[in-house]
Amino acid sequence: MQAEKFISCDWGTSHLRLRVVETKNLEVIDELKSDLGIGPISRLPDFPTKTEDRYPYYISLLKKLLAKLKYDAIQPDSTLPLVISGMASSALGMKELPYQSCPYSLTPGKLLVNKTESSKDFPYNVYIISGARTERDVMRGEETLLAGAVASAGEGNGLYIFPGTHSKHVLVNNGMAESIITYMTGEFFDLLCSKTVLSNSIEKDEENFDEQSFEKGLKQGIRGNLLNTAFSVRTNTLFDKMSPKQNFHYLSGLVIAAELKDISPKNHSTVHLVAGKNLLSRYQTAITFLYPGMSLNVCDADKALLRGQYRIVFENL
Repeated sequence: MQAEKFISCDWGTSHLRLRVVETKNLEVIDELKSDLGIGPISRLPDFPTKTEDRYPYYISLLKKLLAKLKYDAIQPDSTLPLVISGMASSALGMKELPYQSCPYSLTPGKLLVNKTESSKDFPYNVYIISGARTERDVMRGEETLLAGAVASAGEGNGLYIFPGTHSKHVLVNNGMAESIITYMTGEFFDLLCSKTVLSNSIEKDEENFDEQSFEKGLKQGIRGNLLNTAFSVRTNTLFDKMSPKQNFHYLSGLVIAAELKDISPKNHSTVHLVAGKNLLSRYQTAITFLYPGMSLNVCDADKALLRGQYRIVFENL
């Protein structure tokens, strides 16, 4: 019998998010966000050096976090499924699990899911979803988003783009995830903004979206080399062409264009953009600006995550 609720855990490198979810309609009842990502946890002074000690260590952290969610939502006397995707299956996570090799079928049951039965001390059946790999690339977390996004798109073929610190492009054909390509877009952007000579020419403006400056960056970025075009951020201020805030959006356009250069309208008839609110407008603008007329399908990353977790775990039971 399927549980009426489950706990969704999205455990990334930098952050963690827990949500109590209605199984029937995937409605979120309660949510908790934390900066206790796998990276910060691994740097804590009491982090276990032995891999066999890490699972109970992470469980003790989860117990404290779960206690902050609504009591009436959790019902601690019942055994709820706890579905975890992201970096929990990595070398520094709860349990290191092997990757599923590409190409792989996107039907439920093809990804590796590790189950740990509930106990008296921790009344949750824990399901950890592992990632996927090619000969040269990997993803952990995006495989779950992909499962949800493909279901939302009606098993649609095409190129699936997952923007982020390390953006992923996954090609899907005939229900198979064929390839993975990683672009360090977000990380490069942060480094250029804060750790280079360009930092004096940039003022962060994350609350706004200057589309005009962003499109100028796209135009320069698509036809130039980032190692060269990035320096124009500096000359923009030297020659009074842009303000530091405008440069923030201009540089964003440069690096996103560098990522999207590899899109081929001939090979990618449809692009599926799976993104959160903070990056959705930028990537949607970029794709329509650089590739007018290309079929673009937009999928909310939060909904894709929950649908993917449900599909991978519960449709496989």
